[in-house]
Amino acid sequence: MMWGDYGWGWGMGFGMISVVLFWVLVILCIVI
Repeated sequence: MMWGDYGWGWGMGFGMISVVLFWVLVILCIVI
């Protein structure tokens, strides 16, 4: 999955945070 690549690329902690923020933005765009 994509989040695995982000985790290895940016570090596990930062990768998870950036993925969460990404999905939050996607959800906001859908809702708005």
